[in-house]
Amino acid sequence: MEKLLKAKQDKKAANPSFTRADSHKKRRLNEGWRRPKGLHNKMRLRKKGYKDVVKTGHGTPSALRGKDATGKAITAVSTLAELEALDPKTQAALLANTGRKKKEQLIEAAKKKGLAITNLPVAAYQERTKALLKEKEDKKRREAERQAAKDKKLKEAEKRAAKKAEEAAKDEAAKSDEEKKQEAKKEQDKVLTSKKGM
Repeated sequence: MEKLLKAKQDKKAANPSFTRADSHKKRRLNEGWRRPKGLHNKMRLRKKGYKDVVKTGHGTPSALRGKDATGKAITAVSTLAELEALDPKTQAALLANTGRKKKEQLIEAAKKKGLAITNLPVAAYQERTKALLKEKEDKKRREAERQAAKDKKLKEAEKRAAKKAEEAAKDEAAKSDEEKKQEAKKEQDKVLTSKKGM
């Protein structure tokens, strides 16, 4: 196995870097490998001076295909049951595209079992997750504080409105008492004036 891994590393070092045709000329093209398909494409025609094309002979030794850098077989995992079935000595886990909570569970289970995870930098992922959760909590707290301040303002406004209404009612009552007194006085004056006229 050691010899095979060394051979794989040497092969990888000897292989050319396979990049997309004209990716060095056009900014819009990324460097990821795409098979050249153009009729006059010099890379497809394997002309001298053009980049090498992916072909037979550049591959990994067949005994190491589907294995990681340590020679463990890579197995896709999406549930805890699948993860529990793996052997940490000969297999490594490749986590499926799951949600954050499930991914955290799978990472914890893999840590307990001593399984390697090939497609995720675990420490960095957990730090990022903690930061995201903290940010979410802070956002929730800020939102709650904002809502509390809003509610307080509303209550104060309601109190002021109630106070104003009470004062208005008192004023109205006082005015109506004044009006009643004035009407009574007018009536009395009428009676008195009518007596004087007699």
